[in-house]
Amino acid sequence: MANPSDSASASACARCGAAFTCGMVAGLAECWCAALPRLSTLLPYDTCLCPACLAQALNDNAKDTDAGTAHPARRQP
Repeated sequence: MANPSDSASASACARCGAAFTCGMVAGLAECWCAALPRLSTLLPYDTCLCPACLAQALNDNAKDTDAGTAHPARRQP
């Protein structure tokens, strides 16, 4: 995996601003996030989340799904 401090492959988390490596930006065949489940809710971010923020979003999404409630970040059609 590329070094997150390498500006050519570094991305900034849309939620917390942390630097991380996005496989798509770095030109890799697959990003690290491809191994994770997809979120069933839409998030209010235009770009990727870092591993910690994506893990938190997945955790929050799972809790909301289990409780049968809508996630507050869900966009209504």
